[in-house]
Amino acid sequence: MTIKAIGNAWYWEHEYLDHKGISITSNMVTDEDVVKGEIGDKEYSARFGKLEDGSLEKIKALQGAAKPIYEKTKLPRQLAVDNDIAVPVNKVVHLLVTSNDVIHSWTIPAFGSKMQAVPGRVHATWFKPTIIGSYWGQCSVLCGKNHSSMPIGVKVVSEQAFNDWVAALKAKDGKKAKAILQADLDRHASTDKLAQAQ
Repeated sequence: MTIKAIGNAWYWEHEYLDHKGISITSNMVTDEDVVKGEIGDKEYSARFGKLEDGSLEKIKALQGAAKPIYEKTKLPRQLAVDNDIAVPVNKVVHLLVTSNDVIHSWTIPAFGSKMQAVPGRVHATWFKPTIIGSYWGQCSVLCGKNHSSMPIGVKVVSEQAFNDWVAALKAKDGKKAKAILQADLDRHASTDKLAQAQ
């Protein structure tokens, strides 16, 4: 399997070269996104709309409101993305890394994978994930003012779940695709807990 990772200011694109038409754009999930998702736009405007954007008061209020949501959802703050990429467990993944603007770095510590994304060049690396689960990384080159807003989210899933995810994306059903990944992760988490209890 080959994935092309493209760094942009301030997000990542991932093109699945073995699956034509599958491209994932990933942006960091912010405190604002998490709170809006939990309480809705109307309640968000009522609670936070009067606070000046970027003010310390608004930042603190949003962080306070978002903290219990992160704890409940188990999303890692400032590492979660709106669209995770997915790869099948126990398969070698070839990664081609480049950039559309400045130098970035595609890094997932759990995979031992770090590769510079340089405009006009394509660098190659590979990894082989052996444990089903959610993994996070981020750009590890100081690439500009929003450098810290370039996390990478990878879901390692069963081969069947991966194939179902690809089919859902080809059918343009992003909601179903996300549900497939989460169901597979939940199923394996339950199996792991049961095995540990015995």
